[in-house]
Amino acid sequence: MRRDAMKIKIQLIIAFLILILVFASCKGNENEEPNKHVNNQGDDDTQLSDDDTEAGTIERSFDVVFEYRNNGHISWVEKGDRITATSVKFGDAYGYGNDLVPPNVSMNGVGKILRFPESRFELHTLYFQGPAIPKGPCGSKQISYALTLTGQEGASERYGGIAAYCGGAIQGKPARLLRIYGIWK
Repeated sequence: MRRDAMKIKIQLIIAFLILILVFASCKGNENEEPNKHVNNQGDDDTQLSDDDTEAGTIERSFDVVFEYRNNGHISWVEKGDRITATSVKFGDAYGYGNDLVPPNVSMNGVGKILRFPESRFELHTLYFQGPAIPKGPCGSKQISYALTLTGQEGASERYGGIAAYCGGAIQGKPARLLRIYGIWK
């Protein structure tokens, strides 16, 4: 029992370290166009290029819990290293996070899978946008989300976080970071 708790703590620490690295890389160059991956310009990680691989199509669907008390559902289609046909939908949020996550609204986006064979871990990144939540910290601005999930290859558990950004671009300082956990179905 104690060993399982320690294993979960280690996986959470790894997930948050990877999350920090991903968010640090999102800042990018000042001359770079914001939200390039959503606007489909350059090597946007949604099109196959020299750093992507082609493989079969896999459909993923799983229920998630964010901030330990709120539920949601995520589904997507994987083709190689790309994630497409994404659907992210959260239920009513209770407590922390309810001012940044719209309840019962299906949001679509794109993403990428990064594989780390030396550690047998995978990192899934998703980018999507949601409506404004007037009573939240972003006010009347649209909210953009960067979601990361990590887990060991072959395992069904995924840990990570969601960074919510005010406005239509994923850049600068996020309004808030939310923890997330899910299991493949």
